[in-house]
Amino acid sequence: MKIPELSKQAQKMVLFALVAAILLIGVLYLGGLPMLRNRRAQKEELADLNQKIERANKVIDRKEELRAVLQAKTETLDAIHARMIPPSNNTFVWATEQLATYCRQNGVEIEAINEVAVSTPSWDKPPEAGKPPPAKRRYFAPYQVKIDFNCAYHQLKNLLKTIEADNRFASVASLSVAANDATPEKHRISMILEWPVVKKTAKKSIARILAHGLLEQEEEKQ
Repeated sequence: MKIPELSKQAQKMVLFALVAAILLIGVLYLGGLPMLRNRRAQKEELADLNQKIERANKVIDRKEELRAVLQAKTETLDAIHARMIPPSNNTFVWATEQLATYCRQNGVEIEAINEVAVSTPSWDKPPEAGKPPPAKRRYFAPYQVKIDFNCAYHQLKNLLKTIEADNRFASVASLSVAANDATPEKHRISMILEWPVVKKTAKKSIARILAHGLLEQEEEKQ
């Protein structure tokens, strides 16, 4: 039976039912769907929180193990620091001894060794107006020594190889090679060697700072 053939009362009831159905659909769309989305978001947030709690519990359970890892890495890095990074006291004496050893091993005769005044590195300069300070603090500063000597080309290569193999923190900041008419087989060499030194303002040793960084990596793996 078609709607026009219904009585007026029946037509009103059909119309009322259609309006009620439309209103119900609108309420579900405007209210029900956001509630479902919020419920889904809450479930995801709860699952993420449970994962973080689980990771934290694992770290707590491994507290003693991680502490031992920190201690071992600190001791290892302290030994590396003592051998490869110039001390804050008697820095020039330490650098001179290092260079004298390298040159003696390769038959290179030193003419002069001098400290080089290093300008303030970019990370220690005050930030420009309107710019935020650097996010990560640096606990070291460059220290440079200039060494002048005469040697053959193969001796220079061997010297550089020796430095690279012995001290991973040493780097050649400058190298100048000039011909020597008096001794054509040997050249006049000027080299600036650079090491990082721990700043006096650092509250921790560089070894302990590095060890803490390695410990954080261990925690992130869990």
